[in-house]
Amino acid sequence: MPVRELVQVRYRLLEGEESATSAAILGESHDFGGELVLGFRDGHEVFVSWVGDPVQYAIGAREDSHFRADAALSEHDVSDSRMWRELLGCDVSFRFTAADNQILEISSIEDRVLVCAFECGHWWADALTICRQEPAPYDVRT
Repeated sequence: MPVRELVQVRYRLLEGEESATSAAILGESHDFGGELVLGFRDGHEVFVSWVGDPVQYAIGAREDSHFRADAALSEHDVSDSRMWRELLGCDVSFRFTAADNQILEISSIEDRVLVCAFECGHWWADALTICRQEPAPYDVRT
């Protein structure tokens, strides 16, 4: 994916996942089973969710939703949250930082946010964990 200026961040959440927005506002790690939508100055959008390739539970990014059009997802703008605000207005890049596409790093020169296939302390999850530090076992700083 090319480097683009990030202008909006939305969560498309399944019923009962609304607490993810509160955690994003506070800048805390959180998880949800829906999808992340990144909007760019040039009008492009990237949809990030858990996928079944290259392994059963990995992170995937594409230019259309991972869910059917009639999926029961509620949309929440978290652009100004502590988790995301430092990336807004910046050119961001994407790279996988762990084996099997289990961690996607979204970064600018100054900041980064990680999207991981990690949930409730376990890898191989059918959810996204949004965080700033790699969850175990990938965190080599601990």
